[in-house]
Amino acid sequence: MFPSVATIRTAIAELRFRPILVALALMPCVTALLAASGIDAAANRFAQGAMPFWLSVVWSAPALILGLVAPVLIPLQAGLLPQTRAHAPRLWLALGLSLALVSVLKALTGRIHPEALVPADLYARSLGFTLLGGELVEGWPSGHAATNGAVALVLAQASPSPTIRRLSIAWLVWVWAAVVLGINGQVHWLSDMVAGALLAAATARSLSTPER
Repeated sequence: MFPSVATIRTAIAELRFRPILVALALMPCVTALLAASGIDAAANRFAQGAMPFWLSVVWSAPALILGLVAPVLIPLQAGLLPQTRAHAPRLWLALGLSLALVSVLKALTGRIHPEALVPADLYARSLGFTLLGGELVEGWPSGHAATNGAVALVLAQASPSPTIRRLSIAWLVWVWAAVVLGINGQVHWLSDMVAGALLAAATARSLSTPER
């Protein structure tokens, strides 16, 4: 079910850190651009009025709820099956690395959420950042986008099955859309998701085998 310590060490030794460093440099720049240009506010305004609240919950809540456990269940399942057991160490590392980086970034930064009441102006709200004022559960970047994206992308890279690859991409697109548009935009800003997606892609790239 769980990979051996030696297997984990081998996977860690093969890590390439440059993609993650590039992503960490890009994430605040992209976030600042999307917020300052008003794209964050515009995307959230669209999410608020795109559909009735009940419909927004119906399509997005399953992705948001399952997104809490899917990044753990996928490596567990991979470790149980002989045909996928070799991929389990990288899947566990994708989860661990993306979750650790997201947790550190959330702890270092604080951002006003879209559903906050103050400030009342949506654009001003999207610009609300503080240093050392964050919390591990909420904030920037999106943990759903980063962890689900990293695990799904590593699975898509590793799996020889076209069906598994398509399902992995469909899953991360669903989660990423739910993070921004779900529950009438009350979950995350667009740039929170984009930052998490960048981190997910960089994590997957850092864990990809040289052959790929």
